[in-house]
Amino acid sequence: MNTALQLAAITLLAAGTSLPVVSAFAQDEPPGITTPMVFPPFDPNAPSCSRPVGLVPTLAYVQENDRAFLEG
Repeated sequence: MNTALQLAAITLLAAGTSLPVVSAFAQDEPPGITTPMVFPPFDPNAPSCSRPVGLVPTLAYVQENDRAFLEG
């Protein structure tokens, strides 16, 4: 068997065996918006959005368990 044919066979085999694994990790969650939504037309005279009352700036970070902070 030539090298190109071997590479094609390996690629197809790898792709075929990985598809069932990907679907095994699918999440069972609601499907989201499934019907068309009609939004009102844009109103340029509408009041602008504002920050919620009592909201204060906060600086925070999250440490993952699997890797050190800021590691690749």
